[in-house]
Amino acid sequence: FRSTSQPQTTISIKAGLGQNVNFWAAPLTNDVHCGVRDLGSGLAAEFGSKPLAGIAQRHVVTDNGKGSGAAGVAALKASLEQLQGDAAMRTQLAKSVVQRLIQDFEETGKAPQQRVHLGAVHKLNSRTTALSEDLARQRESDTAAVEESLRAAVELANRGSVGDWLRRCSGQLPQLEFMALVSALMASQQGALQALQRVNPSLAREDVEKLFGEVSKVLCHTVRLGQTSRAQIAVDDLLSEQLRGSGEAVLSLSAQAAAEHVVAARHFVHFQGSGAKPLKNGHLLGCPQDLAKSPSQVAAQYDPLLLVFEFLFNVLLRRSQVQLLQMFVERAEIGSSLCHQMIMGEG
Repeated sequence: FRSTSQPQTTISIKAGLGQNVNFWAAPLTNDVHCGVRDLGSGLAAEFGSKPLAGIAQRHVVTDNGKGSGAAGVAALKASLEQLQGDAAMRTQLAKSVVQRLIQDFEETGKAPQQRVHLGAVHKLNSRTTALSEDLARQRESDTAAVEESLRAAVELANRGSVGDWLRRCSGQLPQLEFMALVSALMASQQGALQALQRVNPSLAREDVEKLFGEVSKVLCHTVRLGQTSRAQIAVDDLLSEQLRGSGEAVLSLSAQAAAEHVVAARHFVHFQGSGAKPLKNGHLLGCPQDLAKSPSQVAAQYDPLLLVFEFLFNVLLRRSQVQLLQMFVERAEIGSSLCHQMIMGEG
């Protein structure tokens, strides 16, 4: 009789298989209706306004620019007005272009402009070196903070009994990864709590609040890492210009570019009691029921959707971008249309 093959009763898993095989799982939550969370006094002081405020205070010089009353500004405005009344301005298109230039010029010149730089050009050698060293130390500090908070967040999210650990190993309970926690951060308070407790019943409400604090730390430190890297690139460009022996104008512009990266600020954090105008409905994207604490108990509030946007795209949203988004959201809430001119380079 011909021998029959024996059925396979064992399976061998090659080393490294898990690195190439992905298993699909349902998302933790599709709820993105949270518009406000408590940043906490510690994070608010460090990340609520200028993340690199300490470095900026040591290295960046701020000068108030010339306002609309300066002689050069007045001369330019007079030239535009003279051109507007010139006989050559026959077509309506030409007249409207000059009128638009005058209006834009007046709008820009209403308030004095601030200029940031790194000090006198002849002292840039020592200043640039010191700034580069501080940026390097800041990167090391933020990298360590990200690793620590990331580990703490994942461990806290997956805490539980020995039985929970066995069920996760056998696939009966999901293992919560960091990006799942980021998605929960954007959910409404109750929705986030229910989603996390559904996959880990061991988590109490206090644990979830602490968990979101660690997730916020990771996001804030990561965004600052990107800001520090951009500032370091600008400083390296300045050092290259110094080595090439570039002129004073080139060095001044390069120093100004580096200083602007250092002083970049976050514009969607609302500090309670600061006198600043609060965000619409308590926050940017609506959902006032998310205010779980009374304002007197909250050091600062922020929109988690915008923080996650900064994290994903490695940017710091400018004030004009936040204001433009606010404008569109307000009009959408009342069911009204809005058209805004897009200017290339304005973000």
